[in-house]
Amino acid sequence: MTFQQLKYVLAVANCGSINRAAEKMFVSQSGVSSALSDLEKEFNTTLFIRGSGSTGTGLTKDGQHFLKYAKSILDRQEALENFYSSQKNPVKTFSISSQHYQCVCAAYIKFVNQMSGSEYHFTYKECGMDDVIDDVHALRADLGIIITSNLTEDMTNYYLNRRNLSFEAVTTIQPCVFLSKSHPLASEKSLRVDDILKYPYVTFSNNQDTPIDFSEGINKLSLQRNRQSIITNDRAAMVNLLCNSNCVSTGSGFLLENISDGRLISIPLEDSMERMVLGWVKPKSSYLSEDGKLFLEILHSVVDEA
Repeated sequence: MTFQQLKYVLAVANCGSINRAAEKMFVSQSGVSSALSDLEKEFNTTLFIRGSGSTGTGLTKDGQHFLKYAKSILDRQEALENFYSSQKNPVKTFSISSQHYQCVCAAYIKFVNQMSGSEYHFTYKECGMDDVIDDVHALRADLGIIITSNLTEDMTNYYLNRRNLSFEAVTTIQPCVFLSKSHPLASEKSLRVDDILKYPYVTFSNNQDTPIDFSEGINKLSLQRNRQSIITNDRAAMVNLLCNSNCVSTGSGFLLENISDGRLISIPLEDSMERMVLGWVKPKSSYLSEDGKLFLEILHSVVDEA
């Protein structure tokens, strides 16, 4: 397998045609076809369905899986080339994948603000827990930030061990209820599960096809089958639902100034029996970079403030 073969795979997948990919890369159609055939023989698989005429060339299921790794490898190749071609003025690179939590976003903003004067190419991605784990495993992310709970812990540990990743805790969090300042329960100092079961319960999931073990929030509540429940994969829609109705949701309770919608509040949930742990994920065999250590130091301080 060569980098050039991977570039051909990416080009054909993007163009939907071997001919168009060859023209775009200024190489012969036969050269691209031969390189792809050699790659398929090497891995004993079929990456593309070869069409004719208007049908074009499409990825097989194996091809779609292969493409994810090809992109990751080519991204790392480009990063290495950029790094070693600019040794006199090295460019900082640092990538984070995280579930959507305000404390992580706030920490990232503070981290970026400390890079004044430096040349850098950073990546900050918000996604579901499964994608966070996949990004760290595929080296698309230097660091992954997730929150586990009683319900997700066993499944999470299983996936982390399979991918040879480690999880380090930052803090244990008491679950809270998110609701609007105008909600009938807004004046309560603390809440119990029974208090919120009669209100529409909103669950956020980045991928609505993802098993419940990898969805966000405190899943025991949704498992209890609230009389009314809503699943959304759009963060803005979830916030608008909470701010403009009697809907409730549950989670970490982090609401930070300049990050949160001012119409929302969070109230401790006393009897959920859930244990939520915010932590970070990295490959077991790798060491934290100086930027990684700095980000985690900032994250700890933001969590303490929150």
